[in-house]
Amino acid sequence: YFEAAKKIKKIKGNAFNVGGGIKNSFSLLELFSFIELNLGMKMNFKKKNVRISDQKVFISNNEKAENMIGWKPVISKEKGIEKMLKWLESPQQ
Repeated sequence: YFEAAKKIKKIKGNAFNVGGGIKNSFSLLELFSFIELNLGMKMNFKKKNVRISDQKVFISNNEKAENMIGWKPVISKEKGIEKMLKWLESPQQ
C-alpha cells in the first residue's frame, strides 16, 4: 500500500500518453484487413481525400508512464482487437 501511495503522489498532476507504442501501431487499412480476416467479412469503406487537419500518423510514446510508474503495454494489437471483438459480441449487461 505504501509503495502505491508513493507512486500516486509522484504522478499527481501529470498527463500520460499511453497506447500500444510502435510495436502495436496499425494503419486503418491494416486494421480493416485484420478485421476482415478475423470476422470473415468484407469491409465496405470509401477512401476520401485527406483533410488539412488529418493527422497522418500517431504512435503513442509510453516512455513517461514506464519511467514514472512502470507501465507498459503487455497485450499485442492482435490480441487486443480479438478481445474487443469478443466483448462486442458478448451480451451487454
